[in-house]
Amino acid sequence: MTEFDFSDRTILVTGSGRNIGRAIILEFAGRGANVVINARSNREEAERVCAEAQALAAQALVVMGAADEKATIEAIQREVEARFGRLDIYVSNAARRLHKDFFETTDEGHRHLNQQLTASWYLAKAFAPAMRDAGFGRIIHINGTDGYTGGWTRVPHSTAKGGLRTLTKSLAEGLGEYGVTANDINPGYNETVRDLTIHPEFSEPGAAERFAATIPIRRPTRPDEVAFACAFLCSERAGRSTARSSMSTAAGKCWGRPECSGEPLRRGYLIRSSARKRGTQVILFILDPRFRGDDQCEGRDFATASQGRRPNPNVSRAEISQ
Repeated sequence: MTEFDFSDRTILVTGSGRNIGRAIILEFAGRGANVVINARSNREEAERVCAEAQALAAQALVVMGAADEKATIEAIQREVEARFGRLDIYVSNAARRLHKDFFETTDEGHRHLNQQLTASWYLAKAFAPAMRDAGFGRIIHINGTDGYTGGWTRVPHSTAKGGLRTLTKSLAEGLGEYGVTANDINPGYNETVRDLTIHPEFSEPGAAERFAATIPIRRPTRPDEVAFACAFLCSERAGRSTARSSMSTAAGKCWGRPECSGEPLRRGYLIRSSARKRGTQVILFILDPRFRGDDQCEGRDFATASQGRRPNPNVSRAEISQ
């Protein structure tokens, strides 16, 4: 198998009837993989993606159903095993946000928790054992910035995303020795078809331009860029990359985090120290392959001042956002 050739591999992407999920399916279909398309209710969209994948000479399968229902995952497992033998890669992507604050949210919040966090649990229970036995597997969770920062108008969604980050690291911890990796991808602000009832901030004139202006690259992430990040993390040579959080916040902006300046550097981002009593100090965080995970840097002196100044003793933990 050559690099980025996924011939004889099979990938499942939940929520793959449109947007990022569709882009991932087509990325892998173009690289020789068998692809499994899952959508909750819109069969027409799913079948259209299936036809696009087949046009790229891929073997494609559609399994409908909500990913947060165990019966759906069991049906996917049966059909995958009957058609392709086993699953090598899955991307837990399906998600829907609820635009209500904490006080307005009722028991409907459980559904929004389940469709991301519980769905990812069901996927792991269904497919990780066979990956372990085969000595190869790739698990990708599509996460989000509010899993780190929180979100008052999307509390269930933010809670699920935060839990998903911990699930990623937990799976990586136990599965790594078997050749199975688990990683997060955080697209940040990206080019997708949005339901404005749950994204009312985008209904205002000029909203997209204002969001783009806060990002160092001055544009949203494209779905095909997210798809390529998936392809890299699922490649043979990315077997060392596990428990990672990649592409966070569309090139490094820390949304809603006043301590983060988001000013781009060539190898990292300028981030203000949270030690306010000592004044603002600029520090540089650089992604380092020695980390077990993106927030596992306790005990390492990476929170150093720029221009060779003395380390800041008040900063011992960093969440790397890049």
